Amino acid sequence: MSAPSGPGSRLALLLAGILISTGASSAATGEEPCAGACRERTASCHADVNDARDECLREAGCQAVRERFRARCLSGRRDEEACGVLRSDLRTCIEICRDVHRREAEMCRSLAATCLRDECGATATDRGESR
Repeated sequence: MSAPSGPGSRLALLLAGILISTGASSAATGEEPCAGACRERTASCHADVNDARDECLREAGCQAVRERFRARCLSGRRDEEACGVLRSDLRTCIEICRDVHRREAEMCRSLAATCLRDECGATATDRGESR
């Protein structure tokens, strides 16, 4: 099974758009407008990454693999050898998308730190970090 190429490409374009956007005001949250805008962009980034992960899982056919695993391995008549194969198939299917998701989620965290530092002038100690 090969990794779906579509979601990763769409996600890169989406993240570029988020980086360019200015974000909305955060008056409703009581945060400083700059920090609130960074938080909103980061939340949007994570939501988009999660949507892309879900699409990747659909395109890879992981739901069908998961259903076969559940039907065969979570019932009273369990075949250990078949379950081992199905479990491995499910892990392989999910891992492709999970690895991409982790890298993209890290980009969202980096986006947050960069936004706070570059646009809001925050330092690591301002954010409660000890590095």
